[in-house]
Formats: sequence, C-alpha cells, structure tokens
Amino acid sequence: MESELTTPPHMFRRIKQAFATHSSIIFSLVFLIFSLSVVELSAHNFKQQAHDKAWQEAVSASKVIQETFALKFTDAFKSQALLGYLIEINGQVRPNELEAIMIGLYKDSRYIRNIAIAPHNQITYLYPLAGNDKALGLRYDEMPAQRPRVEHANIY
Repeated sequence: MESELTTPPHMFRRIKQAFATHSSIIFSLVFLIFSLSVVELSAHNFKQQAHDKAWQEAVSASKVIQETFALKFTDAFKSQALLGYLIEINGQVRPNELEAIMIGLYKDSRYIRNIAIAPHNQITYLYPLAGNDKALGLRYDEMPAQRPRVEHANIY
C-alpha cells in the first residue's frame, strides 16, 4: 500500500505549500533572471550599434580618401594626356614650346616627379633635367626590365 506522502494529492499540497512559503524568493529569482536578460540584451544592442557606427564612419572615411586620391591622380594623368594630344595634333612641337609645357605641367602637379618624352622609345626631352640628366638619351629598347612598362604606357 502506498504511503500517504507519495499519493498525488498530498504531493500537490506540499508543492503548493512550498510555493506559497517561498513565492517571494521564486518571484525574486525570476525577476532577477529577467532583469539580467534585459540588461544583457541592451548591452549587446549597444555594442552592435557602436560597431555599426564605427564601420559606417570607416567606410565614409575610406570613400573620402578614395575620392581625393582619384581626383589628385586624375589631374596628373590628364596632364600627361594633354601633352600627348598636343604632340599628336601638331605632329611636332618645337623644343622651346615643349619645355615651357613641361615646366607648366610639372609646377601645376604635386604628383609628377619628372616628365620624359621618348619618341621611338628614346628619351629626348626630360624635365627637370637636374638629377635626371643620366636618363637623357636612354633607349627603352635596351632595358629589358623597363620594356613591359614602356609598352603598357606607350599610347602615343
């Protein structure tokens, strides 16, 4: 025969009694767990927002750098193209005109270190000459290391 303690109605009575006695502790524990969950979720959301904001700022900064870089170097390449078009249109440019153009292009761009014009792959005109005078007369055909770059850049 089953004892009176193990019968279901008696067990439920004991659970109900224990719950009534400890309900404030149980409620406090549930509230504490809920509160900690809310705090943890809020902290996670805050971290995510901070991370997203930092990422957006980094993307914006990189776009500004990229646009600035593109503008600066576009100016330098436009100058190179302008000189090439001028030579192509006129067929031949007198040395004094060419020197004046190279000086102007050089002074207008902070990104051009030197300008070399090499008809038939031989440097004939060079600016500035100081410090670069050894390159004057150089034939790119005789420099295997330079050949791929020259062929790539040889648009005129």
